[in-house]
Amino acid sequence: MKRFKDLTMTDPFLFHEIMGEPENSKPLLEALLGKRITKMVSKSGNSLLGVYVAVTTEDGVCDVSLQMPEMKDIHSRVRATQAMLDSAAFEPGCSEDDLPNTCILMICPHDPFGLGRAMCEAGWKVGPLDLDWDDGTRTLFLNWAFTVDNAPKPVSDFLHWLNKERDASVSPYLTQLEKAVQAYKADPFMERAYNGK
Repeated sequence: MKRFKDLTMTDPFLFHEIMGEPENSKPLLEALLGKRITKMVSKSGNSLLGVYVAVTTEDGVCDVSLQMPEMKDIHSRVRATQAMLDSAAFEPGCSEDDLPNTCILMICPHDPFGLGRAMCEAGWKVGPLDLDWDDGTRTLFLNWAFTVDNAPKPVSDFLHWLNKERDASVSPYLTQLEKAVQAYKADPFMERAYNGK
């Protein structure tokens, strides 16, 4: 197990703690979704699929998770995450029309499609017509080791920072994240929690 003082944002424990705070995940989501988020509730935890941060906004629910190199079968992980989001929202007495829009955001150390892109979006197509099918779900993949920068600048700066290729001083958002990381790493309670004491 890695020592607490050596943790970085690509370690699930620290990612979960930092991105579980709405003020830390909101700027990234706004840059990705291309809209301002005015209302947001965040909760984080562990599931069978690993560490996640579930963010509820006025437009729906977003699940943000950190994927590690050893995590295989990302297609099944997306499907299971969507099932968890839908079942959590589908309360007794609700109709399928009450399901919120959802966004699954997977932050990866690679491009699952092998294109080297910073950002990819998976979606439904109606073939053979090549029509988009909008069922209220979105799945976005971010690759912190990208070679093709196709993401909005705040997102690519975040990915460079995750990969330790960019100093936090390039943006107020990254400076905020860096300060949050340092504060957590200086907190003896967080160190005890990490060490299971």
